[in-house]
Amino acid sequence: MNVSEFYGGYMNSNAINTGSAPADKKDPKLLTPSEAAKLLRVSIRTIWEWKGKRIIPFHEFGGPLRKKIRFHQDELLAFGKKNAAGSAPKSSGGSINED
Repeated sequence: MNVSEFYGGYMNSNAINTGSAPADKKDPKLLTPSEAAKLLRVSIRTIWEWKGKRIIPFHEFGGPLRKKIRFHQDELLAFGKKNAAGSAPKSSGGSINED
């Protein structure tokens, strides 16, 4: 007996993955740590340090073995504006990206 038979024929192929966008599409506003570092003009080491100290907003996706860290662009821009003009959190090391 397959799944369709189990549910009495009520289930069809369109019932699975009915999200508005395909699962493999990347949200352009979710940034990798490297992209976040470039946006804020700090080193990737600083991004990881701020993430570890929970200074910077971040999101975790996936399970314990394949966890991905992403940063929402709008949250980073708000963070940058709030901490602009020399009041940004201090980092113990790293350099500014010159890209």
